[in-house]
This record gives sequence, structure tokens and C-alpha cells, in this order.
Amino acid sequence: MSDFSDQTMTLACVAVFAKGTTRIFGVGHIRRQESDRIRAIVTELKRVGIECEEKDEEIVIHPDRLSVSPEHPVEIETYDDHRMAMAFSLLGTRVEGIVINDPLCCRKTFENYFVELTKLNLELK
Repeated sequence: MSDFSDQTMTLACVAVFAKGTTRIFGVGHIRRQESDRIRAIVTELKRVGIECEEKDEEIVIHPDRLSVSPEHPVEIETYDDHRMAMAFSLLGTRVEGIVINDPLCCRKTFENYFVELTKLNLELK
């Protein structure tokens, strides 16, 4: 993913629904972007109950079962990083109980992201 590292967060959220292990590698440089994106991804995936591993240059995701529900919501930290907010909001379109903290951090690149998301009938559940 080194040539497409901006999509690492999105791929990690999609990997939650994969049937097997996903290994995203070649992305060590994303530790020095708006946030330490490798650590942020792993932290937030673990927060929703996904087993994953943080390595120097990669993330390994072992999807099993999400531990989030309307009765047990999970707040996702964005780390003031627009890509974290947008990627994890996609997880929230499939799983009830995802709460995105500081969604306005998307203003950096896509001020109306959450408005447009709802227009696609992909509302956060």
C-alpha cells in the first residue's frame, strides 16, 4: 500500500468484514502524517473488538467479531485526522453503535463529508 497509503485507514475498516487475515504493509511512513496512523488504526480497531497487530511498517488484522452495538456504543477517536474520521464512519454505516468523535476534523479536505454521506443513504447506524 505504499503508493496508496492514504487509503490504508479505509482498507483497514473494510478488512473488518473479510473472511480471513488482512496484512497491510509498506505503510510505515503513515506514522508521520496527521497522526501516527498505524497506531491510531490499531487502537481504534481494538476499541471495537477487532484483533490486530501493529508492526513497524504494517498492520495485521484478524477479523472475528465486533464488540459494538447500540447498547454498547464505541467512541472512535479521530486524532484530529480527517482520514480517520472518514474511514471509521464507513464502519459505522454497517455497524450500529459507532460514534465518531470530532467529525468536524473533516473540514480540512471535505467539509460536508457527513452531509454527503447521508445523501448516499449510508447514514451512520
